[in-house]
Formats: sequence, C-alpha cells, structure tokens
Amino acid sequence: MEAPDQPKRAALRKTPQKVKKSAARPVGLEEEAYTQLEACAKKLKVSRQKYASAAIRYFTQNGLNPTIEQPKTLGHLEQVLSAKTLDAQNMAATVGNRLVAILRTWEKQLYEYLQAQQTATTNYLGQIETNLLSQQVQVENHVLSPLTEHVIRAEMEAYSTRVFVERTYLQVMEQPDTDWPKFNQSVSQERDQQVLIKLRELLAQRDAEKPKASAKPSPMESPVARKAAGKGEGQPTKT
Repeated sequence: MEAPDQPKRAALRKTPQKVKKSAARPVGLEEEAYTQLEACAKKLKVSRQKYASAAIRYFTQNGLNPTIEQPKTLGHLEQVLSAKTLDAQNMAATVGNRLVAILRTWEKQLYEYLQAQQTATTNYLGQIETNLLSQQVQVENHVLSPLTEHVIRAEMEAYSTRVFVERTYLQVMEQPDTDWPKFNQSVSQERDQQVLIKLRELLAQRDAEKPKASAKPSPMESPVARKAAGKGEGQPTKT
C-alpha cells in the first residue's frame, strides 16, 4: 500500500540582513562654514552629509591640515613663480658681480706683477750695462792701451833693428848705401808673402766651432706652460 500523501513543508524565507547605518553624531559648524556647505552641496546635488564626509576624507587621506593649508590657486602659483624668478635673478646678479670683482682683482694683481717685473728687469739690465761699461773702461785703461803701446814700440824697435841689420849687411858686402831702399823693399815683399802663407795655414788648421745663437728666454712664463713643461721633462723632443 502506498503511503498517503503528506503535505509539503513551506520553503524557508531568507530574512534580509539589516544594513548598518553610519553613526550619526551631531557636529556643530560655524555659520559661515554651514552656509558654504549648504551652497556647495546644493551645487553638486548631493546631501550635506555626503559632501562633508567627502571633504573630511579628502583632508585626512592627503594628510592636510584644513586650518593651515589653503588651496593653491593660479594667482598664488604666479606669485610663487615670480618670487622664485626674482630670487634666481638676484642670485645670478650676485654671482655675476662676484665674478666681475674677481676678474678685476686678478687684472689689478697681474698689472702690478707686470709692473714689478718690468721695473726689476729694467734695473737689472741697467746694472749689467753699468758693469759692462765699467769693465770695458778698466780693460781699455789697464790692458788695451798698454798693450797697444807695447805693440807699437816693439814694431818701431823691430824696424830700427831691421834697418840697422840691413845697412850693416850692405857694409859687410861692400855695397853702396844707395842700394838700401831697393834691398829693404825686397825684404818687405818677402816678409809679406811669408805672413800670408802663415795666415792661410792658420785658417786651414782652425777647428773651433762656429758660434751659435743662444735661445732667448721668454720674459714671462704662465703657470699652465710651466706645468706643461714639467710634465714634458724626461721625454724626447722632436726636432
């Protein structure tokens, strides 16, 4: 036998979960702030609660202090940019003035250094000239003049001795004294020929080196050139 039909149980209904509402706690606002809140919420077509909550979240998430921070408008940015530009111009002018002052100081020091070098060089060359002239006078008075006198005296004595020997020779050879000028002329010609031969031999045997022009030192040498010359020491130079 079949079991009699039993009545079916009704299906269980799901009870809808209650949505937790945000805790509404009254907060007092200033009159001006409340007026701005109402105007902005009305303009954006949102509730005052939603607008205030969004504003609070904005300041909180960005770490801003609404009592200090102010919105950066375009005018404010222009003021900041103008101030920074003025600071940059002042800094550039200060740097330029310092550079000009440094260059003028360096130019003044260089000019004074060149003047000192010129004065020292002029004095040094003047002392050299004075010493050379003094030495030249002493050489002329104590060496050249006596030496010239001795040479002339020796020449005159040699000529007197020569005349005496020639005349004695003519007397020994029993020749007339009238033949002396001709005999003297022949002896002078022979002497000149011997002097010329000896001079040519002396020049042919001369092995002294020809004088070379000395390298002129530069009046001034810059620190850069001195440094480069120091680096180039010990290296072969190309000729």
